[in-house]
Amino acid sequence: MNKGQLAAKKVYDFCGMITPFDIPLEDVVLARGANVKRGIIKGAEGRILFSDNSAMITVSDKINYQPRLNFILAHELGHFELHRDRAKLYSDNNKTLHEWFKKGSQESEANQFAAEFLMPENIFRGQCDSNFNPKIIEALSDYFKTSLIATAIRYADLNIFPVCIFYCIDGIVQWFHPSENFPYWCRELTQLKVPSGSVAAEFFNDGTTYKADDLQDIEAFEWLDDKKIDKEKLIFEHCFTSKNYNSTLSILWED
Repeated sequence: MNKGQLAAKKVYDFCGMITPFDIPLEDVVLARGANVKRGIIKGAEGRILFSDNSAMITVSDKINYQPRLNFILAHELGHFELHRDRAKLYSDNNKTLHEWFKKGSQESEANQFAAEFLMPENIFRGQCDSNFNPKIIEALSDYFKTSLIATAIRYADLNIFPVCIFYCIDGIVQWFHPSENFPYWCRELTQLKVPSGSVAAEFFNDGTTYKADDLQDIEAFEWLDDKKIDKEKLIFEHCFTSKNYNSTLSILWED
């Protein structure tokens, strides 16, 4: 169990919590000795400023999506629990909040804390089946009140089923993240255009979207680069799309 998970469990024990729904998150933050406010933050979505044994957590007043608010606040609480002796200020943006598998140890730990606090492993696993369907990500997101991105990454990190995630904005790959049990190598496409034969490309080309139960298969080599893959191999790809951000969250898997 990593430091973030251990710290989240410590907070659960302190508050007498069993599930993330037992006590409102802001009340947990206050109980642990930090204060919360909404405000203007330039270049960031969340910030924590330490003072002696207390802290002020500020969440951008531009964010009104509750799952996003939940993750930002849990992330800053993670800094409070783990890093109050490391620095006086942490300022977090979209990258530090989502790409914890690429960032430094403190951001990684704060995100691990947030993931465990909002989506405890034992409860998360209990909501999953042995097989994968994109609808499970939607169901888990609704259940835990977390974003699709945070939910999908949590699903991958727990190795519940072999999947690989690609996140793209404006037709450009921003990052990818396979579960440890995903059996293939991914093409290094970061900062390159999405593959032309992918479901993601359909969205960026003409706005095509599919429902989670309308499964699409594509040629595996569009996203993957592995000697074990022949040119005729097919793999499933589902895209969760956002017109507001012109983005796709592609999840790849096979039967």
